Amino acid sequence: SGLLPEEGILLSIFGASSKLARDVVREESMASLPEEEKKKQFLGREASGLLPEDKGKSEAQAYSFFVKVTIVFQVLVGPGLATALYLIATTASPSFKAQVDAKFAILRAHGLGSAYAAWVLVNAGRTMAQIGANAARDAARVERPDQHVYQLMAETGPLADAPYVMLTNVGPVGRFNRAQRACYNLDESMPLFLVGLMLVAAVFGPLAPCVAAVYAYGAATYARLYKNDLNQRLGGFLFLILAYQVSAGLVLLVAVKTTLF
Repeated sequence: SGLLPEEGILLSIFGASSKLARDVVREESMASLPEEEKKKQFLGREASGLLPEDKGKSEAQAYSFFVKVTIVFQVLVGPGLATALYLIATTASPSFKAQVDAKFAILRAHGLGSAYAAWVLVNAGRTMAQIGANAARDAARVERPDQHVYQLMAETGPLADAPYVMLTNVGPVGRFNRAQRACYNLDESMPLFLVGLMLVAAVFGPLAPCVAAVYAYGAATYARLYKNDLNQRLGGFLFLILAYQVSAGLVLLVAVKTTLF
């Protein structure tokens, strides 16, 4: 079935109790599902497991689409909201403005604005890598939460035309797969986000926890909705994107004000 290792390896590594637990999970997770529920994951897919051709785009078309989306969020929305937040905070509190201006002066005096500029460049590089991966996904017609596609390496014989190996997307196993993907997605972006947020905190102090609160809400909501249903995940994901891009916009603002002006 692909869910269990060889009997001897399982017993030696995990022990008999683990084997029993896994057997129970295996039986309850798929065999007990109604037939209609089992068939849901095959709807809208070709026999290979991929999405049908009319659902896919060429890689060039997908790349162009994701570049446009990135421009909207990373060039317009993020910096725009960050600038608005900066202006509102510094206008509402003259003492806060004085603190921020003093920090700008220190960064300029010691050439530390380059650290902010470096983060902006690294973030841009990762963004381009993401665009390429998403474009390739659309061209390959691979549905989420799958991150890889596996093939049985049989050149001839009955398995030569076997479908690709894809993630189960229904029942408890499907919920587990989606929950794992949500966690991994957060883990993948967390290091860069945290570094950027620390750079923001160094200059803008209390604005950083505000951004972090939006991110925390988005992360919890995104993970919960993604686990429940693939198509619900965007509700929380938008808050994640908002927090990430506002933080990135604030880093960019500091980079510009301390290296160019």
